[in-house]
Amino acid sequence: MSRRLPPDWMATLNERVIRQAERARSVRFFTSLPGPVRDALGDHLVSRQYGKGDRLRGVAPGAGEVHFVLSGCVAERTTSAGSATLRFRGADSLLGDVEIVNEAADPAAAECLTTTWTLSCAMSRMRMLAESDISIMKGVAASIAERLETNDRVYANSRHSPIQRVCTLLLELHRTSGTSSRLLPDSSVEVSGPTQAELGEALMLGRATIENVMAEMRMMGILTTGHRHYAVKHVDVLRSLAEGKLTSKAKAGKGPPPPPSPLPELPEL
Repeated sequence: MSRRLPPDWMATLNERVIRQAERARSVRFFTSLPGPVRDALGDHLVSRQYGKGDRLRGVAPGAGEVHFVLSGCVAERTTSAGSATLRFRGADSLLGDVEIVNEAADPAAAECLTTTWTLSCAMSRMRMLAESDISIMKGVAASIAERLETNDRVYANSRHSPIQRVCTLLLELHRTSGTSSRLLPDSSVEVSGPTQAELGEALMLGRATIENVMAEMRMMGILTTGHRHYAVKHVDVLRSLAEGKLTSKAKAGKGPPPPPSPLPELPEL
């Protein structure tokens, strides 16, 4: 389903488009633009909603569009030298940013893992706008820089333990596509989208390793899991685990028991 945004982004009675226009105003790319530039860009944006399993236009080969993700979770796969890389993109992401500045870049395939809302723009139009306005080009450059920083912080931390890496990725998914839990306490959040196998693929960890980490976190009482669904009961504990400030055994109290104290020596009779 797609709708073109109204000229002033708000002059409509359609509630869904209003919500997306309001959400777009909070996206950092748009807040960094001067008002007239933002409004001019809005004239070329189309509001779209995708269902789970849909392939986004503009990042599949030949689609020719870029997408500003307003909400949802997207699996983005890039292929280089025969090797595929999986990354998860959520709200505040610009899909197709590298192609805007590098026409020779290979498009990445992207699939919606949840219901996803985007604002899309034709690639040719976006390139023209970026080349004609420095503030738009700076926004594209900032998007690429943030993507590289996220890759290093979340996906390339191979020196950390598996539980640290999984917790870091869950925190990132919470930041970009998580929601407050409706069933668990106020400090709880829910993340939906990737399977455990996809988490392992993104982190380059084996499926058995991911399953062991999930089982350990369930035993600690901070995580419940379902199909493509993760409910974190204590975000502060998750963050401490990700930062290496807390070990899973210390939290769960499942460490090995201390050795028994030696018996005192009795005097000879």
